[in-house]
Order: sequence, then C-alpha cells, then structure tokens
Amino acid sequence: MKRIFSLLGWIFALALLGAGLGNFHPGLSMDGPLYAAIARNFATGQASSLFHLTSPTPEFQPFFAEHPHLGFWTMAAVFKLLPATDWSARIPSQLFYILSLTLLYVGVSEIARSRRAAALTLILIWIFPILSNFFSNAYLDPEAFFFGTLAVFALERATRMRDRSWAWAVVSGLGLAGCALTKGFTVLGFGPAMAYLVISRIKARPGDSVAAASICLGSTVAVLTAYAFGISRSDVPGFLESYIVRQWSGRFAVMSDWSLLLRVFFYKEFVRETHGLLVLVPLLLVIRKKKFPAGDALWIPLIMIATFVLMYVPAARVGHQYWVMILPWAAVLIAQGLDALLPTSWTESRLRTGTASLALLLAALLPFLPIQFYRSRVPELAVRIRDATQSKFENSTRLWIEIGAERDTFIRSGTWAWYTGLPVSYASASALVSGETTIARNDVFVVEAFHDDAARAKLVQDLKTKNLCVGGENEKSVYWTHCF
Repeated sequence: MKRIFSLLGWIFALALLGAGLGNFHPGLSMDGPLYAAIARNFATGQASSLFHLTSPTPEFQPFFAEHPHLGFWTMAAVFKLLPATDWSARIPSQLFYILSLTLLYVGVSEIARSRRAAALTLILIWIFPILSNFFSNAYLDPEAFFFGTLAVFALERATRMRDRSWAWAVVSGLGLAGCALTKGFTVLGFGPAMAYLVISRIKARPGDSVAAASICLGSTVAVLTAYAFGISRSDVPGFLESYIVRQWSGRFAVMSDWSLLLRVFFYKEFVRETHGLLVLVPLLLVIRKKKFPAGDALWIPLIMIATFVLMYVPAARVGHQYWVMILPWAAVLIAQGLDALLPTSWTESRLRTGTASLALLLAALLPFLPIQFYRSRVPELAVRIRDATQSKFENSTRLWIEIGAERDTFIRSGTWAWYTGLPVSYASASALVSGETTIARNDVFVVEAFHDDAARAKLVQDLKTKNLCVGGENEKSVYWTHCF
C-alpha cells in the first residue's frame, strides 16, 4: 500500500507541471472551444436530449456528427459541478493524463518485466512537450488513448493469466467500447496489437486465448449495441449514419495519399518530438540486441506506432493531438532502450525521487519562469461581445461571422461560440453591403480583416459608412458590430 501511494504521488507530481498548474490559464486551442461549447450545451440544458450534440457550427446542423458522445458527456459532467470555463474544460484531459501514466507504468512493468523501464516511460512522456500540451487541452484524444490502452493491457493479462482471465477480458472489452464511444473509428488503431496478443498465445493456450478474445468482443458489442439502441430511440436517430458518411467523405475518401509515407517530413518531426532519442531504438536493435527486450515488450509498441502511422500519415493528419496516439508508444520503446544502457546505480527509486523533486521545484518557480504551455489566446473581442450581449440582449441574440476561405470556419465557429456563448451563423460582408443578406435586430456581426487586405478593409468601412451597423475595431483589425 505504501508503494502504491508513493507511485501515485510521483505521478501526480509529474502531472502537476506537465498538465496541471501552468495549463490553467485562459486559451483553448484548435478544436477545443468547439468541443467545450457542445459539452456546455449538455450541462446547461440547451441540448434537447442526452444524445443531441447541439453544435454551434452551422455546417453540423442539426447535430454534431464528427465524434460519438462519451467525451462530451465526460466534459459536461465537469460543467455540472464547476463553471464552464477554459480551465474546467481541461480537467477531463488532465485526469486522463494521470490515469494514462498510471496505466502505462503498470502495463510496461509487466510486459517489459522492469519497473525502471516503466518509470523511464513516464519520464519520457513527461518531457515530450507536445504530449503535455494535448493531454491538457479540451480534446477527446486523451480519453480515447486511455480506454484503448486499457483494452490492450487488459487483454494481455487475460491471455496470460489463468485466474480471473474472464474478468480482464471484460475490462478489455469495456475499454475498447469506451474508446469507440469517445473517438469512433480511432478504436481500429488498437485492433492489430490486440490481434497480435491473441494470435501469439493461441498455440500455447488455444482455449483460453479464444475465450478471452470472445469475451472481450462480446463485451464491446454489448455496450455499443446498447449505445446504438439509445440513439435509435433518441431525437437524433440518424446520428450513426451521419457519422459514418462524414467520416468516410471527410477523412478516408478525401485524403488517402500513401506516398506521404515516403516523405521525410513526418519522420523528421517524429524524431524531433522525441528529442532525438528515437534513434536509440534501431541502434539498440542492431548493436545491443541481446539487451533489448523481445516479445510483447517490443511488438506491442511497434505495432501501435505502425498502425497509427498508417492511419494518420496518408490522411495528412500529423502533429497536434495526433501525437497522443503515437508518442507514448515511442516512449515505451525508448525507455526499454535506456533501461538496457543505463548503469544499475540509476535505480527506479532514484529516478522517481529526482524527477518528483524537479517537478515540484519547477511548479513552485513557475510564475518566475518563461515557460509557455500554450500559444492559444482568448479573443478579447469575443469577451467584449459576450459581456455586451449578456447585459443588453436576450438569448435570441445570434453571432454572425464572415464566410472566408482564409480561415478554417470549423475552428472559428467553435472559438466564437465558446467565448461569446452565442449560436453562430455565417454571413458575407459583401452580401450585407449590397443588401443581399440581412441579419436580425440585436444580432452581432463579426468580420475579420487583415492588414494587407485592402479590399476587405474597404468592405468593413462600407458597412460603417452606410450605417448598416454601428461598431468598432481593435488593433488586430477584427471588426465587430451590433445591428440595430
């Protein structure tokens, strides 16, 4: 029991700095504001049912069908207890950071038969900055990673142990279902590693391996069937069909360029994000093969890396949150290589004590250190609009943003919706000037104009001179108006 508390204390110390104190300042990045806005709708009762993913993004009306529900339900549960803000939106991912570190420590300890390798895995994940970044944002990937990894390690136990193998098979199936309910088809990335576990052990224990696989799949199917039944009885019965169509048309059918696997860019970024330590793995496999672990300790992380590389790279999904599924497994391989190289005096106890002390010291000095966790910022204009509309108008007020190819409307819609608290629609500044488009009384129109775009700036000026709207601009050349 003392060792368990010591281990959890160490993991918490790492997480405190890696995905904790420094990441509670304002600013959600990329898709985070959109996911948080959808979860807030659940928590505040704006969603008509538990299954209706009310989206602020017009292209997803009448409901958001980009991802299943579990991640949004998790974030909404936090918003039921705490205010819906940037820092509370990050809590689920930060929680799954701690859970994932704990799970990896236990799993790597068993497959590598080395607690030091497990400790080194966690230390490497901790010092990979992009992992700390996206394990502590309002994303769904950390939750999906935890459940998928739980499925792999639980099945490893189920196919290896005779006692309670059925229970671990059930846990594996529930983990697989949890991953699917969080990020849908991402669950396929964990399948090859699980298939390897069953196939590699079927010769020694055919009956037990087949039984474990059957129970695992049965548990997954049972949960997903219940989920599908709930959707069919909800006010969004076409959700699954919309999700499958959107995934195929928006991901697999649009981008599937296998030549991207031959480009140097991805592998260069892969090595860079591991601080160059990834090159140790092939060197050790060739030079110190006898010291590098074999079996599950080698093949599970290799298969996981290869699978997600094949899933993501041809679809041009490299970097950002996609590293969450790849870099931890690279850390497992690198840690085992370091475990083979480091002298025995570098004990697990010393590594844990040293890194815990360093983490706590850096956390204490954080206000005085020039450490940048996020590049995201809260749009000052959005906060001003939120304050103005909340004090003057009712919930009928809608935010209109300009349609434009120069920015991702998907991300922009979510950002504006999250920070203003208003539903979002698109409009064209030129159509508004010409009278082709009109927006309702009390609504807010926002147009982004860049310094080097004279035509855009003239459109905004026309809006103001024709008295269609009354408004202002800030130093970033972002114009906002209340229409009266």
